[in-house]
Amino acid sequence: MAHKYRGKAYAQLGNPKQAIKDFNKAIELDPQDAQVYFDRGLAYAKLGNKNQALMDYNKAIELDPEYALPYIIRGNTYRTLGNIQQAIMDFNKAIELTPQFALTYIHRGDAYGDLGNYQQAIKDYSKAIELDPLSVRAYAMRGGCYGVLGNYQQAIEDYGRAIEKKPDYAASYYNRAVAYSKMGNGKLAILDLKTAAGLGDERAKNFLRSKGINW
Repeated sequence: MAHKYRGKAYAQLGNPKQAIKDFNKAIELDPQDAQVYFDRGLAYAKLGNKNQALMDYNKAIELDPEYALPYIIRGNTYRTLGNIQQAIMDFNKAIELTPQFALTYIHRGDAYGDLGNYQQAIKDYSKAIELDPLSVRAYAMRGGCYGVLGNYQQAIEDYGRAIEKKPDYAASYYNRAVAYSKMGNGKLAILDLKTAAGLGDERAKNFLRSKGINW
């Protein structure tokens, strides 16, 4: 037990190598503890060792198939490796196990977006918002999907909601500016670009510089 919790402490302190040593010892003492495999997987991921991390997530799931978090993290790992369909399968399983966890719908929405299935992504972001109305990311990502589909008014509304909840969200000001521009509202686009630039968005800064506009 001591190695397990000391490993967690090392991981939280940003020392994944030492954490792995303790998790190794904990696994020697209790090779049936799914949580330790999962925690070791997270530590390997911190070191950039995605393949070893996947092996540990797999073992955690094998030992405790009802443990939702390893499915979510493994799904995100598959997504970073370009295996989007496998990622979606993991998110599906996590949702089956914990259907009230908003973030999993966001992750699955991101994966559907990777596939260009923006309508399905919108459904997942909408579900996330239903479960967590304060989710800035869900509004912002859904706004992005609406923008890609040419529904600029809905995109503007979603970026506005994201900004209401996080007024310093530079990317949402920039993206709303793009949507305003697409709708022919240059004045509001410039206002949002100035705000985005003031918050540090490099895309907004570069555009305004190219037009000789200060912010």
